[in-house]
Amino acid sequence: MGSRSVRWTLFLGSMICLIWNCSAFAQCTYQFSPWPQSGSFDPPHPAANEPVTLTLGPACSCSLDMIQVSHSGNDTIVSGDFIDGFGFHPPPQTILVPLGGLSAGNHVVRLRMSQGAFITCPEVTYPLVVGGGSLAPPVDIPTLRFWGTGLLGILLALGGVAVMRRRHLRS
Repeated sequence: MGSRSVRWTLFLGSMICLIWNCSAFAQCTYQFSPWPQSGSFDPPHPAANEPVTLTLGPACSCSLDMIQVSHSGNDTIVSGDFIDGFGFHPPPQTILVPLGGLSAGNHVVRLRMSQGAFITCPEVTYPLVVGGGSLAPPVDIPTLRFWGTGLLGILLALGGVAVMRRRHLRS
């Protein structure tokens, strides 16, 4: 009876790790590619308080719903729901997001999307200089990719099996 409960515990632990890994790799995708792959501003070098529009691409048969733009200091946060069109595919188009006028200085536009109720897509950032000045390149934060985290989950599961086997042999 004890062996069966150990197997059931290992199975449940493995399933939790699998579900966690699937949610950790959530990515807004369009035709199996991460989206957006590019972002540009119109105008590319705006003056202070000049209206700016963020253009997201490449063109896709998708949309951003419930778009909210908020400003906090030099951070502009754009949030919305990414809809990939499911079976309905309108003509491909780029997505335009009006940001309004921004003060002079170095700004960072942060795109925070979700796809459905349970998938939060990784944040995408775009630097923007308003009214002249210099732009420092964004710093990338190293993260584990799909294969690295998957391998880590497998190694943890194998380690759990080895520990449980060792305990079983001792008893």
